[in-house]
Amino acid sequence: HRDKTTTPAALARPMREEYVYESPPLPPDEDVYSEKIPAAVELLISYLEVAGLSTDDLFGGDPTVRELNDVIGSLSSGRTRDVAAVCRDSAQLAAASLAAYIRSLPEPLVGPPHYEALCAAVDIEPYGERVASVRDTLGGMPESTQTVLHRLFRFLSTLASRSAARGNSAEALAQVWTAMITPTYERGRALLRNEFRLVGLLLQQYACIFEGSLDAYEAPELPLPATLAGGGGNWVRTKASLLRDSQGRFKIQVRDDECGIYLDVIAPTDVADDRGQLRERDYL
Repeated sequence: HRDKTTTPAALARPMREEYVYESPPLPPDEDVYSEKIPAAVELLISYLEVAGLSTDDLFGGDPTVRELNDVIGSLSSGRTRDVAAVCRDSAQLAAASLAAYIRSLPEPLVGPPHYEALCAAVDIEPYGERVASVRDTLGGMPESTQTVLHRLFRFLSTLASRSAARGNSAEALAQVWTAMITPTYERGRALLRNEFRLVGLLLQQYACIFEGSLDAYEAPELPLPATLAGGGGNWVRTKASLLRDSQGRFKIQVRDDECGIYLDVIAPTDVADDRGQLRERDYL
């Protein structure tokens, strides 16, 4: 029931005779001996924290199901801890393997019974109470689930804020990871919107929600993807001027889709203009 544009291609296309292996369940709270973060997840994130920040469209790779299973199987079994070797120095393959592992858990990271409360929390006003409600609801989850979400969103929030490569914005990451951590059963548009808004909030307020930081600040919500926006009520009109740089370049790239022409890349420039008011995926 996922839109293909929000799911890594290897997970979205029909698998036919090959499937990504189901990941083992996370350990229950009473299991005090098992690691709370699966070895494959920790190894992949640690590798991506180094190799992923400079990779364009990190989660946009299209590996085969066999490649995903080879990577996950090798790391999970302990046959190797060398992610670079098993992924053949491909950060995109490592990123797709991480997404596949999380997506293939027996229970989604954000699932019942906490799923409905988290989706409802994003509608709470004022903003500070919204953040507090999400934090408190996550605190009621099993310890292993909290630990994996904490580790995952520490990496994703760092990627969104520090990566200079294209395609790794908070909006792009929210589109991918909403599909990876939420239930697979069919849901209405309102819940799908709130799922995306929840993941956006986890990215924006990671330190406050997961680490108890008191430096919470109200940030504008991430714009909804075109597939979820609908109704026209989520569109905001912005006017901005872009200037040529010292070499005569505007330093932007545009693309088009079924909704129109949009800004695909907004690169830094050596002149002062209004590009700070614009975001990738803004429509012209």
